[in-house]
Amino acid sequence: MSAAAPLVSIVVVHWNSPHLVACLRSCLESGNGSGNEVLVVDNASSDEAVSQAAAVFDGRIRVIRTPENYGYTRGANIGLQQSRGRYVLLLNNDAEGAPGFIAKLVAAAEADARIGICCPKILTAKDRRLIESVGHWIYPDGLSRCRGRFEEDRGQYDLPEDVLVPSGCALLLRRRMLDDIGQLDEDFFSYCDDTDLGLRAHLRGWRCVTVPSAVVYHWGSASSPLKAFLIERNRMWVTVKCFPMPLLLAAPFFTLLRLSYLVVAVVLRRGPAGRFVRGEATAWTPNDSRIGSGSEAWLSRPGTPLALAGILLRAIVAGLRGLPAMWNKRRQIQGRRTASGWEMVRYWRKYGLGARAAAWMD
Repeated sequence: MSAAAPLVSIVVVHWNSPHLVACLRSCLESGNGSGNEVLVVDNASSDEAVSQAAAVFDGRIRVIRTPENYGYTRGANIGLQQSRGRYVLLLNNDAEGAPGFIAKLVAAAEADARIGICCPKILTAKDRRLIESVGHWIYPDGLSRCRGRFEEDRGQYDLPEDVLVPSGCALLLRRRMLDDIGQLDEDFFSYCDDTDLGLRAHLRGWRCVTVPSAVVYHWGSASSPLKAFLIERNRMWVTVKCFPMPLLLAAPFFTLLRLSYLVVAVVLRRGPAGRFVRGEATAWTPNDSRIGSGSEAWLSRPGTPLALAGILLRAIVAGLRGLPAMWNKRRQIQGRRTASGWEMVRYWRKYGLGARAAAWMD
């Protein structure tokens, strides 16, 4: 790292969002962005947000354009590879940081060289009294959910602590950790990449900590058929790559238990499954052959219980097809792990999630 390298590189992956300018302004004009570099990876967006941002922040951001929508993981890796900071802040394009949030994240990381990931407190942008996440819970089949989701923020998560899994909405990453464990898994395309990254970090002995004094406001994405597909497929790959063998063998049984609660959620119209069958899911059809082209109707048709079942079945089939590649990755990851299986189980006991909560939680 050269002497002129910035302390923090801010990487924002953009794909069609009206919040990009506000996101970048929170990084550059809130009193904590001085001396940092900002990279915007434009994933072949069809909106004008990146051009607007370039005009507003002339010379203060660097735009990297891709020829097609590579997905969040590859887009983020492109930004990571071209960034120069000792730390990298990955920030969603629909998130806004409160004043001083970058400096607070960096200060927490500087306190201990073993800290590889710092997670801010994320509040909902629609109602800033409500928590979106302070790290994530994790279910024993690889599915993760936001810790503190929609709880009123009364200070109940204001003590910094180690967590097992971060939220990919906003997280500060130490460059040395990325050099050690690798970047985001591009096979995931989007979703569950934060779970995978957090577990890989723990397996190599890096800490993931919350920094509740650093606050980020997030608008969040709507449910969609593609989102449901990616989450269900990718959580399978997380288990194969990162879970201790006893938990990996037990994961299918936990999946069956979760899916039984999912059936109840559909009947009662609860949680993400309930919104989907009420027809509240939106279509999202990026042109990428790895996850399905825009011509496939299953990505965009209105939600019904049968359609949801079809998406989950497709996800499981796709997950199974990818198992050989994920098993090869597992051999590399597990062969280099320094954390004991018991240490990982201890974190699971503290931050584990029940089947009903995994199926019903928004």
